[in-house]
Amino acid sequence: ANLAALFDDHWQAIYQRMKAHINNPVVIVQKDACGGCFYPLQVQMLIKLRHSEVLSCGLCSRLLIHAPLVPLIPTTSQ
Repeated sequence: ANLAALFDDHWQAIYQRMKAHINNPVVIVQKDACGGCFYPLQVQMLIKLRHSEVLSCGLCSRLLIHAPLVPLIPTTSQ
């Protein structure tokens, strides 16, 4: 899934600049930590992310997305 498609124009411009320098510039928060570098996030940041705000990781600078904002991708299993 293209997580960057979830961003508005402001964040799209930042994403375009970042992807030239950072591998996977957009990550999903996993277990209350950055999904890219696994840096633990402060409670205040987690609250903002849950209210649909876009934040960047203080350690690796990747853009963070809270998991419920990501649409479910159907999978096929056999």
